[in-house]
Amino acid sequence: MRKRNTTIVARVLTASLAFASGSAMASKDYFVHTEPYNPSGLQQQPWSITVDALNGNALTPPYDACGMRFEGDSLLKWRSDEYGLVVEIPTDGNADVWLPRPGCGAWDVVIVESAGEQPYASPSDFAGYIEVDAKGYWINANGEKLIYVAQGCTPKPECNQDANPSFSHGWSDGLGHPYQQIRRAVEMLDSLSPKAFEQIGRATVASAEAAGQLEQHLVQRRRYHAGTLERPNRQLEDAASGDVAVARRALAECSAAFEDSRLAIAYRACNTALLKMQAARAALDSSLANTHR
Repeated sequence: MRKRNTTIVARVLTASLAFASGSAMASKDYFVHTEPYNPSGLQQQPWSITVDALNGNALTPPYDACGMRFEGDSLLKWRSDEYGLVVEIPTDGNADVWLPRPGCGAWDVVIVESAGEQPYASPSDFAGYIEVDAKGYWINANGEKLIYVAQGCTPKPECNQDANPSFSHGWSDGLGHPYQQIRRAVEMLDSLSPKAFEQIGRATVASAEAAGQLEQHLVQRRRYHAGTLERPNRQLEDAASGDVAVARRALAECSAAFEDSRLAIAYRACNTALLKMQAARAALDSSLANTHR
């Protein structure tokens, strides 16, 4: 187990910032939720990780995971909605978020470590969450990505490239087209464009086609067992499928509301579809990253 930096200091929470309005483009990929210490004697702070800002279904960590490595975000944010607090956590683009799990170290709170930055300790006395816009990889106590630990070849990770031909990279790319179509529909609704209804139809067709492709990909992927990552990966895949289904239902609601000239309802429904399609892409990116790279 890696030796931990013992100089971790929880930053003083003095910033009281107003939150931006709920924009579809403002959603994050991951939310690391923390709760206050349990007064009944629990020795570690409760936590959960979600990839969906709307329904908040918690991920199931592999039994040998001690945290997640997030790649691609240079600025994480710790927030407390209850107290209106925001703390920015700079990184170099990669950050290890360590979780207070048995056998994972001596800390009792969620810790963020990044090269060249002072480790950040989440507050232990009230609830909050860390927002991350990145790809996430489960890591063990030694900081090794679990996708490589069970790999029987060397050198790692290069030998994992295209090692499993039963499925391919970039499933979320298949959701990119419907996502763009839905976004255009939202923009047209926002500008009261007369072509909005036609665009909603295009988004509906694109989403239906993407749902069929995703179902085929999942059948192929599940021919391969991902070891300790199989359960959490299936959860991500199921979440993506569910999000796509919700997006399609929201598009149907959007279309019906637009026909009835209920423009506010149409906008909210299409915006929900956009958020759900974005959440599905994030879940698929995370699942593929933790299965095959």
